[in-house]
Amino acid sequence: MTMKAEYRNVAKGCRQIDFSSMEPRFLLNVSGKHVDGDLYEWVAKEAGLSDDRTHTKIAIISSLYGSARQIPTVTKLFGLEEWEKQLEANVVDGVIENYYGRPIQTEGVKGRHLLSLWLQSSAADAAIKGFADFFRANTHLKPHWLIHDACVFSGEGNVPNEIIIDNMNFPITCEDVR
Repeated sequence: MTMKAEYRNVAKGCRQIDFSSMEPRFLLNVSGKHVDGDLYEWVAKEAGLSDDRTHTKIAIISSLYGSARQIPTVTKLFGLEEWEKQLEANVVDGVIENYYGRPIQTEGVKGRHLLSLWLQSSAADAAIKGFADFFRANTHLKPHWLIHDACVFSGEGNVPNEIIIDNMNFPITCEDVR
C-alpha cells in the first residue's frame, strides 16, 4: 500500500516457481538419498517423529542449522555429524568451497554452523542453475526476479512438478503472484 500506484501492479500476470524444502532435499540428494513425495512425511516416518507437519519441519530446521533443539534421529537420518567432519576437513585458510566450487569464507565457523553456510550456499547455487536450465528450455517464459530458491516469471505455458539439477530431482510449486 505504501508503494507508488504506478508500481503496484509490477508483478500482475506473473507466476512464481519455488523449490520445495530446497536445503534438506539438496543435502539428501547429494548424499545419494532421493525422497519421492512429501519430505516431511518421509522424515517423520524414517526418524520416528509424530505426524505433526510443523513439528517435523522444526525438527529438520533445528537439526540442520544447529539449534539447541536438535533431534538425534533427524541428525542421524541426514548424516549431519559425518557432513560436519567432512566439511571441517576441507577448510583451507578459512575458506571452503560449496558443492559447485564457489568459495565461502568460514571465519572460524565449525560444526553445524559450517554445514549451514555450505548448505545454504550450495542450495542457492543449485536453484540458480536449475532456474537457468529451466528458462533456457522454456524460452516462452521470462524470468524477472530471483529470491533465493524462488523465481517470479511471466509467460503462458505449463510448468513441471520438478526441476532436475545435476541428475537430482527437486519438486517445485507454481502459483500466481498476487
